[in-house]
Order: sequence, then structure tokens, then C-alpha cells
Amino acid sequence: MKKYLIVLLIALSAVYLYGCSNSVTSEVTTGDNSIAQTQNVGDNSTMEKSNSSSAKTSYGTISTVPSWVADPSIPENLMTDSRLVLKIVINEKAGADFYLTEHEPVTPYKAEVTEVIAGDAAEPDITVYVAGGEVTLNQYKNSMSEESVKKMGLDKYSAADGESMFVDFVTDFDYDFEVGNEYIVIVNEDHMVAGYGYGIFKNPADGKPGISSNESFTNVLTDKSFPVINR
Repeated sequence: MKKYLIVLLIALSAVYLYGCSNSVTSEVTTGDNSIAQTQNVGDNSTMEKSNSSSAKTSYGTISTVPSWVADPSIPENLMTDSRLVLKIVINEKAGADFYLTEHEPVTPYKAEVTEVIAGDAAEPDITVYVAGGEVTLNQYKNSMSEESVKKMGLDKYSAADGESMFVDFVTDFDYDFEVGNEYIVIVNEDHMVAGYGYGIFKNPADGKPGISSNESFTNVLTDKSFPVINR
């Protein structure tokens, strides 16, 4: 089947969700030459949907390209008065869905907070969200208006088809947490990681919690050291 490359500009409140970004361009590779218009049906607390299937088929890939207001590779640019800086241990990965925005799914990770480095966070156990991830075609359809689903020709797929077909949302700045490892993350009040992988710093001691100082953590994309924060 011939593939088509579709480029659409999505105006997001991306500064709030991702940090240092005021718009994202998505390059959509699918089997249909059409553009989606979406509406929000996500739920911040629901984590029940699964991305597993015995007959898994890729419907397409959506590549998101953020437009940065400030250089996200500089950690201080991601830190504002409304953001938290936490040291966490990842306990579990859940399936992606449109929990926080209708434009892009997020992947949830259950985590234990071992240290609040900056900001005010009381919960010892939280869910951290990372932009992107793989969703079923049904989830993708549910994030859109009925009109958009018809324009894209997605209404021809049955519910059964939609559970076995998947759409992958990716960027050049993705990072997947490893369960059991320790990280420092810059997040907003919804615990959404700011700046994609630029907001994630890994423990240099093979991820083993409680061994390394904060300043020895390095960014997962740039290998830059985590900055000293004066609290």
C-alpha cells in the first residue's frame, strides 16, 4: 500500500505540558491522505486501557517536531515556579492514552518519589507522564470528532480492527524509563515531564537508587550533568 506523508500544524498549550515549546508540527505517515481534527476525550486518572494484541498491525506513525521558545537542553530553561523537580524510582509502565491533551497521547509510569529537589510535592507515590507512545486505532479515533474520523476514512474500521491496529506517536527527543531505575525529572503540576527527554536525568550508577549525588545525574539526551539548585 502506498504511504502518504501528511504534515499538519497543531496549536497546543505546549509550554504548559512540555516546557519551552509554543507549537508542534506532526508528520503523519499513514495509508490515508487526509488530515485529522481532534477533540479532547482524555481522562487524567484513567489507566485501564492496554496496548496489547495477539495480531498487532501498525496503522501509521506520527512524528512530532516541537518548536522551542528557549533551548530545552539547558535545564534551567525548563524550570519555572510552577514546575517540580523530583527524584523518583520507576515502578511500573502503563499503556499510552490521551490523558492530558487530545493532540498527543502520553505514556504513564507509576513512580515512588524519593526526594523533592524543588517545588512542593506531598505524595510519595505518583504517576509521571511522558509525551508520546503507542495507542490503538480505537484510542486515536476516540480522540477526534466524528467528523474528523469520517474525513480520514477511519470509520471503515470496525471496533475489532481498531483494537489490533496501532498508531505510534514519536519524536527525536523520546526516552523510555526503565522500571526499577532512579531518575531526576522536571515535571509540571500534572506530573508531565517537561521538554520530553530533556527533562529527564539518569542515575549514573546503573540506575541503582540511593547511590549517586544529584549533581552526578546526567541528561538522557545530552549527557549534561544535573545543575546545582539553591533551595
